[in-house]
Amino acid sequence: MPDPTLASVEDFKTWAGITAATEDALIQDLLNGVTETAQRETGRLLFLGTATERHDGRGGTIIAVRNPPIASVNSITDRNIAIEESDGATMGWLIGPGSTYIEVIGRRFSSGPVVVIEYTGGFTTIPRDLKIGALHQAKYDFDERQHTGMTSKGLGTAQSGGFLVDGLHPRFAAALARYKRGSY
Repeated sequence: MPDPTLASVEDFKTWAGITAATEDALIQDLLNGVTETAQRETGRLLFLGTATERHDGRGGTIIAVRNPPIASVNSITDRNIAIEESDGATMGWLIGPGSTYIEVIGRRFSSGPVVVIEYTGGFTTIPRDLKIGALHQAKYDFDERQHTGMTSKGLGTAQSGGFLVDGLHPRFAAALARYKRGSY
């Protein structure tokens, strides 16, 4: 089974108005590249996956995880002692609203990098803005193969067309910024 991508070949072809299958392999490669860029630029899991993180509890009651949203928690230890899940009334941990952090009830986390959280995080469904941004980027990359190396082109009657300088489509860059680790 291939690795997941932010959008499928079928999504791209529908969005770009392409009906022929002759470019499917190229489109898949472009979507793979766009997805790799998103993972690298955001510094987090985008797709559902297991994460194990060590945190400094700082004597507080809340720890934000690095790969939200939290789908489930496998274990939480503080100084190698397990913390049990709370029902909201008993001492233990809860997943906070928005599934971006763990909160403890009736206690505090220890200071120092001694809190270990093992959980499943990432998206079960890719957010629409991230998917649309990925489609814009893949379409830009798809079209760019015809203009490799060109910085501008005269279109006649004093018009010209330019190309993206850093290689990221503005819609994709904006979506990536919203999901970058630490921005939520």
